Amino acid sequence: MGWSYTIWQQTDFTTVKNVIDFTPEHFNGISFNIEGCEPVSLCFLPDKKISSFVNLLVKDAYPKAEMIYSVSVKTQFAGPDIHITIIKFLRYVSNKYLDNFNIIDEGLYWESNDEQKLLSQFERYNFILNEVANAISGMETVPGENSLSLAKRLEKVLEKLHKKLNP
Repeated sequence: MGWSYTIWQQTDFTTVKNVIDFTPEHFNGISFNIEGCEPVSLCFLPDKKISSFVNLLVKDAYPKAEMIYSVSVKTQFAGPDIHITIIKFLRYVSNKYLDNFNIIDEGLYWESNDEQKLLSQFERYNFILNEVANAISGMETVPGENSLSLAKRLEKVLEKLHKKLNP
């Protein structure tokens, strides 16, 4: 596909046994970098569970250490074709090599293989994103405003938008 990638190879894969002690140096796998998309990480820790470089960097922020086993990829700005390609790739890899693999696909393509459903989801999310951008761009600058009052004004604008979109 011409995507850039990083291969992760830990030579001594047995040095760390505790999930709390895992670092980005403790996994093997590959991460793909796709234009307009978050990196796709197919990397494994010594306990043979999937993770990502970012999850291990921010693991101390997670309320539960096991949350490092959740990997996400935002494809909205890469488009539906890339989304489909990633899903097909993950389906192939999971069927051939992985046990107990679970995906939650907001585009609904993983479950349905229905391109129209996926396109509808993309349209929906793009519409909402555009509506939020329009609502925010219409906000006036208030000289001397602090972050709390700005947050309150922003909350009111978004509440108004929510009521408009969900009558």
